[in-house]
Amino acid sequence: MKTHIINLESFDSLASAKDKMEWGHSGRILLIWPLSGNILSSKLDLLRLKRHSDKLGAELALVVRLAEARDNAAQLGIPVFRSMRQARSTPWENKPYPAALVDAHPNRKRVEDLQKFITGRKAIRQPATGAGRLLFFSLGAFSLLSVAAILLPRAEIRLSPMAQDQEISLLVSADPEVSNYNLSGILPARTIPIIVEGRASTAVTGSFQIPENPAVGEVVFTNLTSEATVIPEGTIVLSTDNQGVSFATTLSGELLAEAGATITLPVRAQNPGSSGNVASGGLNLVEGPLSLNVAVTNPQATRGGSDRSGAAPSKNDYENLRTSLIASLQQSALEEIRSQAHPNDFILTQDPNISEILQEEYDPQEPAPSSDLSLILRIEFEIGVVEWRAIEAMSTAILDTLIPPGFEPLAQSLVVTHLSSPSFNDAGLASWQLLAKRSILAEYSKAKVLNLAVGQKPDLAEQRINQELHLAAIPDIHLFPSWWPRMPALPFRISVEKID
Repeated sequence: MKTHIINLESFDSLASAKDKMEWGHSGRILLIWPLSGNILSSKLDLLRLKRHSDKLGAELALVVRLAEARDNAAQLGIPVFRSMRQARSTPWENKPYPAALVDAHPNRKRVEDLQKFITGRKAIRQPATGAGRLLFFSLGAFSLLSVAAILLPRAEIRLSPMAQDQEISLLVSADPEVSNYNLSGILPARTIPIIVEGRASTAVTGSFQIPENPAVGEVVFTNLTSEATVIPEGTIVLSTDNQGVSFATTLSGELLAEAGATITLPVRAQNPGSSGNVASGGLNLVEGPLSLNVAVTNPQATRGGSDRSGAAPSKNDYENLRTSLIASLQQSALEEIRSQAHPNDFILTQDPNISEILQEEYDPQEPAPSSDLSLILRIEFEIGVVEWRAIEAMSTAILDTLIPPGFEPLAQSLVVTHLSSPSFNDAGLASWQLLAKRSILAEYSKAKVLNLAVGQKPDLAEQRINQELHLAAIPDIHLFPSWWPRMPALPFRISVEKID
């Protein structure tokens, strides 16, 4: 026979269990109790589940470990199993209802006695006399008026507590080594690293000599041997006095096989520029193996080497561009810090310290012909900051020690003004002057106000409250109804409000 298996949850009720029993259409219903939770374990709940299964035309069995549920099910004749496997392998034995449940009848004698009591009651009260009715009416009216006198009147008391300004000027210091403020004016500071990058360029103000034409001249070669020596075209001659200046012969020639034989050949500087204008006798060295066989000199100065002037960055251009870009990056670092910090955080310096230069590239890197000079900088700055929460906490704590008796601070009224820029000592600690200012209000107790006002005439209540409390104005009292002569006798009928 098909079995409809229902897993009950710890939150299931009798109604939800019945609904689940109706979902399936089978001849047997197996209810499985949750491992935790004590649900539907009473005899009445199980009886109703049994009757509902009978109504559906199905047999009912339980899988439950609760002792109470198992005992009650056994009394009702409902099969009980400890597991689903046992329920499937063991025959179900549905027993009939116990006679105490099936054949129980109401106690007829008690029902009849109750009916006689209800139907047999007779009115035993006699009509009251005219005087009695008047007395009862008067007592009722007096009671009603008494209740109205207590509950009807309502009052509002509006107070203006006295306000004062409280302020103190402090010399404070920021110390990155401390983690919390103290009342002597020491505030914790933290150093924030910020990396910023920028590029800038500027027009150059210097000039640079650009080589234009090479120098030319003549040199005389002298044979140092007794053998004929060929001087090839392109032979290099140098100046020992002017390093880096070299000339090459533009023609070839041959020295006779005789010591002291000479030959004159034209030369041209290998590099253009005025540096090739060498004085007479300045060219005195032959490059290569020929230097062992021949000597060389220039009887006359070489000539024709020339330069032209062009724009180029000067030393000042490099320094000024670097200084300007660093200042711009300092401002960028400060703006970055301000965007991250609380608006009231105090920045200790407007000139952040350079921690490390990560990149520095000029174009041109060295002075060279160029109409402008550019620079790329990437710098890590260190910026000291004192957080607002530390400044606020220290200022509040100091002002609290100086608050006059009978007053309390007005919330969110603290204003801190930094009177000077930080100055740094040899140890690098910053000190500056600040002004802490806030508003304080006279304290008052609502219970005390009610105690002074309950049941009093309005004028007397105003006088008593004004004498006992620090107020900026006489209390404003309104009665409802306005013609009522006294303040309410019940405190909860009086509202006390503060006027800002």
